[in-house]
Amino acid sequence: MKITSANGVATKKIVKQ
Repeated sequence: MKITSANGVATKKIVKQ
């Protein structure tokens, strides 16, 4: 499930902003 990993990173970046 590479989509989950990519989604997690993108989500974390958005949350940090």
